[in-house]
Amino acid sequence: MNREEFLHSLEDRLQVLNKQEREDILSEYRQHIELRIGSGLSEEAAIQDFGNLDDLAVEILDAYNVDPEYGRKRHIRLFGGEGKKNHFSSTVKEEADRGKRIFQTIGKKVSGAVKRCLTCLKQWAQTCCLGFGRKKKISEETLPADLEQTEGKNRKRKQGYQWMRSIKRGILWCIKAAGTVFLLLPMAVMDLAGVVCLGILVVLTVLGYPVVGFMVGMFGGVVGCTALFLLVQDILFGHGEKGGNNI
Repeated sequence: MNREEFLHSLEDRLQVLNKQEREDILSEYRQHIELRIGSGLSEEAAIQDFGNLDDLAVEILDAYNVDPEYGRKRHIRLFGGEGKKNHFSSTVKEEADRGKRIFQTIGKKVSGAVKRCLTCLKQWAQTCCLGFGRKKKISEETLPADLEQTEGKNRKRKQGYQWMRSIKRGILWCIKAAGTVFLLLPMAVMDLAGVVCLGILVVLTVLGYPVVGFMVGMFGGVVGCTALFLLVQDILFGHGEKGGNNI
């Protein structure tokens, strides 16, 4: 092991200390190595005089009043020591994939709600156009007077029904549009923000910060907000299509 490899390995084991403390320690050991080389020792022999690298890191951490076991666990978790895979990288990747799946699910729900709202608007517009534009042409010369009056009453009655249907569909469309704008969209934004905060808390927890309680609370908030979003979406659009077909 040469000098740079020794200093790099030592720095890895001292990641629990702040940057300035690590730089001071590495500078001190670099000077020790240079002095021993100047006294006639080879670079490898000068490094071997320090003994086992793990024991040396334990002594340094103990001198800084840091639990050596905490430093050892942190070194293994961050740098994949002792032949283990990089737990930090895999955990972050898993959480990123989970967040991506949640974003995709919410996006599909929101887009579906918007499409259903536009479909209702289109059907309402078509009904209004048909109610005004479709009229039966009946010749006065071929129909008796009483039959003509009966047909006229039937046309007026049908037009009245069409007006009522158009008004009803217009009211339902306004309710769905208001629910989408004032309920679904704000809830979707809050849910997305909660997922982002949850991902940040998961990363902080993996790094060793004591935020497990906040992470669990945020997870519960995201689940509750998502459930409420799906409930409101089902109330506005889940049964509306069945009811609209019966009008």
